[in-house]
Amino acid sequence: MAFPIGSNESKAGGRTLIAEGVKSAVCVGFFDLGFQVSNYKGEEKIQRKVLFTWEVNQQITEGDYVGKNMRISNRYTLSSFKNALLGKMLTSWTGKAMDEQALREFDLESLVGKPCMLMIIHNGEYANVETVMQLADGMSPLAPNEILTEAPDWVKSIQAKSVGDPNKVEHGMEDVQERETHTETKEPDDIQSKDVQYDDIPF
Repeated sequence: MAFPIGSNESKAGGRTLIAEGVKSAVCVGFFDLGFQVSNYKGEEKIQRKVLFTWEVNQQITEGDYVGKNMRISNRYTLSSFKNALLGKMLTSWTGKAMDEQALREFDLESLVGKPCMLMIIHNGEYANVETVMQLADGMSPLAPNEILTEAPDWVKSIQAKSVGDPNKVEHGMEDVQERETHTETKEPDDIQSKDVQYDDIPF
């Protein structure tokens, strides 16, 4: 169940955004989006995508979900290349440098329920996850309102566009060896996220 947006921090396009800056957060969902079709400089590519969802320490202040933690999501291309956005994010979040073998073996689902800190920036009508970091020493982890055991409808709509079956794809990175470059994708209006990410370009 997706929470509607609500707070008093900053509004864009009639929606209230998570405030910019560093936020204590907890991962509440990981979803395999399957193999998605994207376009880079006129070249169509098929790339495997995953998505993380976090709750942050900013509460909804209006509507039916007052007092609930706000959520934000970010999508990544599944890549074991250590300089890819996903690899950099995992290194920053876990505080451990990983080579490509370690990245291929890393269980992404194990991050659900784990605390972290997010650097949030605004880009027009969206709040974006700029950086995922380890929780600072001495900080108490944020307690999640709800761990997502099932993909919300908007995630299912993305999964439905997969050219493969995301339910039949393992959550490791054994088969992915691609580099990444910058592109943007837009999420539905019922979540607070615009995925500014790095998409893979094959060698």
